[in-house]
Amino acid sequence: MTPVPDRADDCVPASVQLEDPVTSKTAPVSFANDIRPLFRPIDLAHMTPLEVRLGDYDYMSDATDDHRNARAVGAFLSGAREPRMPVGGPFWTAAQLALYQRWMTDGFQP
Repeated sequence: MTPVPDRADDCVPASVQLEDPVTSKTAPVSFANDIRPLFRPIDLAHMTPLEVRLGDYDYMSDATDDHRNARAVGAFLSGAREPRMPVGGPFWTAAQLALYQRWMTDGFQP
């Protein structure tokens, strides 16, 4: 009897490269379409009392001090600054973090 693979990736030959749908986009990353949906309602609620408006494009894309708000959020999401967000997890995947980084690299698009 042939064993059933644990993951879908195990069904694909090693020679085939699977694209990650989160990071394989060619269009610039959009806050409204790509970044904002990554923040859960509980994330928004936890950060609002700290005056961190994760769901507010104007706040997140504010160019003050080299986009201080977006860069600080990214540092907490990645664990470069502590405590890592969201506190207690689940932490963002490498693909989600790469997408967030691309949003910043692409110019903080709306």
